[in-house]
Amino acid sequence: MVNFKGLTAKAKQLAQRNPDKVNKVLDQAGNFVDKRTGRKYERHVDSVQQKARDYLGGHRGAGGTAPDDRSPGAGPGGADRPGEDPGGVRPDRDPRG
Repeated sequence: MVNFKGLTAKAKQLAQRNPDKVNKVLDQAGNFVDKRTGRKYERHVDSVQQKARDYLGGHRGAGGTAPDDRSPGAGPGGADRPGEDPGGVRPDRDPRG
C-alpha cells in the first residue's frame, strides 16, 4: 500500500528546499494551460498556482522572492509570474481578457 502522507511530506520538503524550481514548474504549467485554453481560465489557473505555492511552501512575491522581500510599491501579493508588472499584468497579455 502506498503511504500518501509520507509522499506528500517528502514532496513538501523537496519543494521547500527548491522554491525556485517549484515556481518555475508552476509557471510553466500555468502558461501551458493558459495557452491551450486561450487564457479563458487564466484567473482560475493563477489561483491554483498560488494555492500550490502556499501548500508546497514555494511562496513568492515580485521577482521570485519571499513575500516579505517584495519590492516597495508592488501590488497586493506582488507579481504572480515572471514578466508581470507589480499589478499582476503581463506585458504579452491583453488585460481585457
